[in-house]
Amino acid sequence: MNPFLEFLICDDAQLYSYKAMQKQFSNIIKSIKPSILKSLPQLQLNGIYISDSVFANSGDVIIRSMDLSSLDKRIEHYGIVYGTTTVGEKLIFDMSPQTNVIYKTLDDFMDGFFEITIKSKPSGTSFEEILKRIEEWEYESYCFYDKNCQQFANYCVFGEKFSPGIEFVKELSLPLVDLRLSIWLNRKNNPENSKYLDLINNRIKCLSKLKSELIKK
Repeated sequence: MNPFLEFLICDDAQLYSYKAMQKQFSNIIKSIKPSILKSLPQLQLNGIYISDSVFANSGDVIIRSMDLSSLDKRIEHYGIVYGTTTVGEKLIFDMSPQTNVIYKTLDDFMDGFFEITIKSKPSGTSFEEILKRIEEWEYESYCFYDKNCQQFANYCVFGEKFSPGIEFVKELSLPLVDLRLSIWLNRKNNPENSKYLDLINNRIKCLSKLKSELIKK
C-alpha cells in the first residue's frame, strides 16, 4: 500500500510504532554514515548571491515557493544557506523525504521553483551555533507530519522546534490535502498513484463535513 495511505488509516499505536521505527533507523544511519559537517567544502564567501542585488548570509533561512492555483495551495520548501565554495558553488543545507539532511547546490535546491524568500538569522546567533544544531538534526528522518523542512530550518536557525505546517497537518483533513498534493507533484514518477485522487477528494469532502458538524457540537 502507498505509505501515505497507510498513514491515513493508522491508529495512535501504529503511529507511535512508526515513529519508534523511524528513530531506530536514524540511529543506524548515524552509526554508519559520517557527518556531512566533517567534510564541508571550503568557503570563498560566507553567503550566496541570489541575484546581483540580493545576498543571503551563511545561516540565513532560504525558502523556495510556488503557487498552485489549481490545487488552491502554495508550496514552500525550507533550507539553510551554507555559502559559496572556492569553486563557485552556491550550497544550501536541505532536508527532504529523499535525503534527510544534506547540502546541495542552489539550482538543485530550487528544483524548478522560481520564487525565493530569505529570512535572516538572528543578529546574536553565530553561524557556528547553527552548524551545531544542524549536526544535532542531521540524522533525523523527514516526516511531513512530524519532522519537516520548516521545523528543521526554524530549529537550526532560530532555536524553535516549531512548524506551522506540522500544526496544520494535525487538523482533521490536512493529511489528505497534503497527500493529494504529494501525488499531484509526483504524478510523473508514480503515475499509478493518480488513481487515488478521486478517492482522496471524496474523503476530503466527507472529513470537512464531519469536521464542521463536530465544531457545531
